[in-house]
Amino acid sequence: MFHFYITTSGNKITSARDLNYTIVGAQVNSASLRVDNSKRASAHFSFTTPIWNVISWTGWVRATINSSNNLVVTRN
Repeated sequence: MFHFYITTSGNKITSARDLNYTIVGAQVNSASLRVDNSKRASAHFSFTTPIWNVISWTGWVRATINSSNNLVVTRN
């Protein structure tokens, strides 16, 4: 589970904070949160399985304000 908070003003993302995640059975190698631009904030993750680093994954969760000024959350 991943979550973070964003602050908006005037249909723009002004800040992103409090990245939190829970991953069972994997080790997080890196995690970061940033405001990419005034319409998008992204949390990026990289993790592997703790035994022999057999499985690894790098991905993101994004909050985007679309052209209709709706907040859309996507992930890979």
